[in-house]
Amino acid sequence: MPSQKVWFITGSSSGFGRELVVQALANGDKVIATLRKPEVLSDFVAENPENLLALRLDVTRSEESTAAVQAGLDKFGRIDIVVNNAGYGLIGTIEEATDEQIQAQYDTNVFGVIKVLRAILPVFRKQKSGLIMNISSVAGFASFPSTGIYASTKFALEALSESLAYENAQFGVKVCIVEPGAFRTEFQKGSLRLAENRMPEYSETCDGFLEYIADLATNPSAGDPQKAAVEMIRVAHMDNPPLRLPLGVDAVTRMERKLAEVSANVAELRDRSTAMAYES
Repeated sequence: MPSQKVWFITGSSSGFGRELVVQALANGDKVIATLRKPEVLSDFVAENPENLLALRLDVTRSEESTAAVQAGLDKFGRIDIVVNNAGYGLIGTIEEATDEQIQAQYDTNVFGVIKVLRAILPVFRKQKSGLIMNISSVAGFASFPSTGIYASTKFALEALSESLAYENAQFGVKVCIVEPGAFRTEFQKGSLRLAENRMPEYSETCDGFLEYIADLATNPSAGDPQKAAVEMIRVAHMDNPPLRLPLGVDAVTRMERKLAEVSANVAELRDRSTAMAYES
């Protein structure tokens, strides 16, 4: 890929998406910023008319993904990096979430990503190059109480990303799963929704997690989104970016802990688990 990249970023209105737009432009790259309300970036576009294109995109609509990709190609001639960042979190236990809430969570966090992928993959295959950065979460590697539905969408995204990497390596397309821990973004303000069927039996579990989320704005251990964006840009410019990019002390610690737990689990049952063949 050329040294100057063209980024296609979903969910660019706030959080990691917004910070990526800022840092990519500062790095000398060009950006196609997609969001539900592109007018939010109108002042920023006016300041960067040659390098920034803001487009409306509801990732749950296939036709909008296809149109946004084509508009980006019309403007810049190519797309080098796609960042699937659009998404939100549903907080509550499995029993408390409604069918409608679960469907909506998957429509955005999973099916929305698939729609964007199907729009960009023909472009990347034709170019014989491209990088897909899927914004997962440490919760996509190790789930937590009160995040079961949200975490399951991120687990799905991790599986999609692994298959995507295998399927498209032959075309020069690379995949990076970004796994942030706790960061001081607007996620806890505008990107969280509560399960509707709140149950007193789960109040201690859910309330405790909500208090943790609320404290992130002032928690000194929470990550700096600007540093995360800078690191993502550094990785995106690598010849061989890693399949997984954990971000934050808590992400690394939790992932290491789970890997150790799984390794111990497998080791304990290894002899019995491998003795399943028919007797000769």
